[in-house]
Formats: sequence, C-alpha cells, structure tokens
Amino acid sequence: TTRIEQAWDRILQVDGQVLDDIATKSRATTKKLKVTFLLAKQARPCWAPLACWRAGGSRFSKKGKIVQKSRDIEEVYGLAEKVSPCFQLFMKQWNVIGDLYSGTLKTSSRAIQKTVRSYDRDPSCLTDLVRCTIIVKTLTDLNEWLERLEVYSEVATQLLPEEEEEEKKEKVESRMSSDLGQRRRGWKAIRRGGSLSTRMDSHPQRLCQDGRWRIISTRRAKGK
Repeated sequence: TTRIEQAWDRILQVDGQVLDDIATKSRATTKKLKVTFLLAKQARPCWAPLACWRAGGSRFSKKGKIVQKSRDIEEVYGLAEKVSPCFQLFMKQWNVIGDLYSGTLKTSSRAIQKTVRSYDRDPSCLTDLVRCTIIVKTLTDLNEWLERLEVYSEVATQLLPEEEEEEKKEKVESRMSSDLGQRRRGWKAIRRGGSLSTRMDSHPQRLCQDGRWRIISTRRAKGK
C-alpha cells in the first residue's frame, strides 16, 4: 500500500463517523440545490425565454448549471477581474475556520482549453475563474466549516424569507465562541428547523466555483 492509502485508512479508523456525516450533508445539500434551481427554472415568466434569447441565451445550461450572461470570454474575464478583490475580501471576513489563501484568476490558456474540451466552445460556462483556498487541519474542522456554509452562506440566505434569515444568523452567532472546544460543541448543536424555501428572487452571476455565494447581497448593496 502507498502512504496515501495508509493515511486514508488511519482517517477512516479515527474519523469515519465524521466522514459519514460530511457525505450525508453534502448529498442532502446537492439534492436541495438541484430541486431549488429546477423549480426556479420552471417558475420563470413566459416572457423570460424571449428576454434570455435577446440577451444571448438562458441562464441555465442543458444540465441545469447556472452560466454567465455573456458568451464573450473577454467580457467574462473583465467581470472576473472586478469581482475578484471583492470576493477575496468577502471570504476573508466570512471565514472563521481554517486558513484562507487568496488565489489568482485562472489563466486564459487554461480557460480556453477547458472551454474547448468541456464546454463545447461556450465561454459562458466558465464559472471558476475567481478562486481562493481554505485549509483546515482536521475533518472535524471541515465538518464545522460545511455546517457554517449551509446555515450562513449568501445563497442559503437568498432562499429564505428575511425574518427566517435573521433568525438563522442569530442562532449561528449565539453559538460562536473564542474557545475552540466550546465552538465545536456549539456547531454540533446546530440543527436547521425546516427546509429551504423554494423562492428565489434572482440568480447570482457565477464567477466563482463556489461562487454559490453572492459576492455582495442585494440588501448590502442597498445599504440596509
């Protein structure tokens, strides 16, 4: 066996339950997102296809993935350059677990290569130009980070009524503690009451891979 296999076996022995928990949450979140986007796509007004056609195409790919409004790769890169500093600052302020490392934009040569090989020469499918990396030390930390993302992400708050959104955030903030042990127990105590509302007022422009966060929410932009 290789060292990687040995390390993985040790992880399974020590943190097998945590891995199962992460896998269960990930599958549930993926299912919710697929259902939400499918309902949002079906609920578009009758005039939406015409508006999308005039704008250059639907905001959804054939596989249901959100795509950019523009199919001009230069325009997409221009928007990515504008968004990147805001996104890096947003993630720095949002992240409380692990170490965050800002990333550079994906190189144009790699983006073109991916567009040709994977996206049928459609640059609007490029949704991972803006990037950053968060490194955690343990699987428990990773599980906590995912729980925070589920409850406190910009996309999660978009899908909730405003009153419920504030209530969720208050619950999360009340569990925050400077003590790591207390913080872990607090995060494990988080339970989401009910499921996400399927209402979605607008779709964020996906300029980041988990750019499922809106960089600047509508409410922040309006100064509320």
